[in-house]
Amino acid sequence: MNESMQSILGQIEAKVQQRLDRRKRIASLSGIKSRIDDIERIPLSLNQAILTTAARYPIIAEVKRASPSQGAIAMDVNPVDIASQYIENQASAISVLTEEDFFQGSLKYLEQIKLHYPDTCVLQKDFLIEEYQLYEAKMLGADAILIIMALTGHEKAKDLFQLAKELSLSALVEIHNENELTWALDINADIIGINSRNLKNFSVSHDTIIKLVRHIPSEKLIIAESGIKHTSDLETLSKAGCHGFLVGTQLMREKHPGHALRSLIHG
Repeated sequence: MNESMQSILGQIEAKVQQRLDRRKRIASLSGIKSRIDDIERIPLSLNQAILTTAARYPIIAEVKRASPSQGAIAMDVNPVDIASQYIENQASAISVLTEEDFFQGSLKYLEQIKLHYPDTCVLQKDFLIEEYQLYEAKMLGADAILIIMALTGHEKAKDLFQLAKELSLSALVEIHNENELTWALDINADIIGINSRNLKNFSVSHDTIIKLVRHIPSEKLIIAESGIKHTSDLETLSKAGCHGFLVGTQLMREKHPGHALRSLIHG
C-alpha cells in the first residue's frame, strides 16, 4: 500500500483488525469451520448471475448506508427492504456493505438478506485482510466476496483468492491501475472489478475503466465500479467491454432505490 492510499485504507484496516480481534475472542476459527461443515447450500455463482440475467444491463445493486467520500447516504433504511426493492427491479445480484465504522454496515445485514433471498447472489462488500473473514462470510451466507488489491497487495490477494475457490465463493478482485491488474491476472482472477475512484483524492473518472479494459483478456468478466449515475454511463462502459456494473450511492440516495434502479437500467 503506497503512502497516498495509506490514509483512508490504513484507517479502515486498523478498525477492521480491531473488530476481527474482538470477534475471534467470541467465535474461534475452528468453531466457524465446524459450522461451515454443516452447511449444505452451494454458493451461487456471481459470474452466472451476471451472464444469465434478463436485465438489459447487469447491475450488482448495493445496500450502502454511508461511505468515507460521501458521508451519510441513507442511514434510516431497512437493508432487507432495500434488497427486496432491488430484486423486484431487475438487480442481477445484491452487494451488501458490512464494514461498520466507515460505511455503517453490518454482518447481520448480509445474513438477513441472504436468509430472505436465498435464490439471489449476494456479494459481501468489505475490507478483507484475513482468511477468518472468508470463513465468516461463508457461514453467514455470502455467495461472493471482494478482494481489494490496493489493500491486500499481491501475495495476500493470492492467498485469499485461493481460499475463496476452496470455499466455492466467487471473488470480485478490485483494481485501480495497471500494476494491480497485473497482480489480478497473475492470480488468475476470473472476475475483475475496475474501480474508477481515485484513492488519492476520491475523484471519479470512467477513463480509468476504459483504459484498463483494453488490457484484460476477453475470457475475464469485467465489472465497472463507482461513479455510475446515468444509463449513458452503462452504455459507454458496456461498449468499452464491461459486462456488469456495481452501483450503490446513486441508488441509495433516492427515496425509492428500486425505482431508481429500474430507471437506470432502462433510461
